[in-house]
Amino acid sequence: MDYYSNKISEVGHDQKKLLKLTNGLLGNTNAVILPSHHSEIELSNRFGNFFLGKIEIIRTNLCLVTESSGNDNQEFKHDLKFEGHPLTDCTPASAEEVRKIILKAPTKSCELHPLPTKILKPCLKSLATVITKRVNLSLEQCCVPQSFKEAVVRPLLKKAGLDKEVLKNYRPVSSLPFVSNVVEKVVETRLENHHTSNSLHDNVQSAYRACHSTETALLRVCAS
Repeated sequence: MDYYSNKISEVGHDQKKLLKLTNGLLGNTNAVILPSHHSEIELSNRFGNFFLGKIEIIRTNLCLVTESSGNDNQEFKHDLKFEGHPLTDCTPASAEEVRKIILKAPTKSCELHPLPTKILKPCLKSLATVITKRVNLSLEQCCVPQSFKEAVVRPLLKKAGLDKEVLKNYRPVSSLPFVSNVVEKVVETRLENHHTSNSLHDNVQSAYRACHSTETALLRVCAS
């Protein structure tokens, strides 16, 4: 009992870690659910064609919307007046900034990572400068290397109980190379600072915004 008590005490108030620990102790592992298939290659091609097809449909629909509302869009653009400082480039990242980003990131890895994250983090003192150089090269050249765009895509059933044979019941979960995620986080920081300093945030936005949540959305609704 002392062993289990100590394990629970170690996770503290982290609900995610507590749930993971509890599932492990109870033997509730996440079994991979996939449609019936003759080979992994055949199933991969089926999912690949399906997900690509969804992207093509979205692109086509967006083009149709743009064409049908062309005049309205032009009128809307004339009403927009940006008086702030335009974002023409991204300031280079420092080794310390990159180090903090990596340490805060989840210790997860995929097949595309040349070095597992759990090994990378203890070696940051030696590797932070090299990673920072790669990040800054991407920012300076305004280019994302092709290798950073490659991802391992895993189909995940949207909800327990759905028919596993129906492809639309799955959503694609992409795992990118770790350095690609670091570049993304650095750019996100610059964009966030630009939006904040130029008051570009939507006043009623609560989703995907720091220090905002369903709680702040409910408070706004109740207050108004």
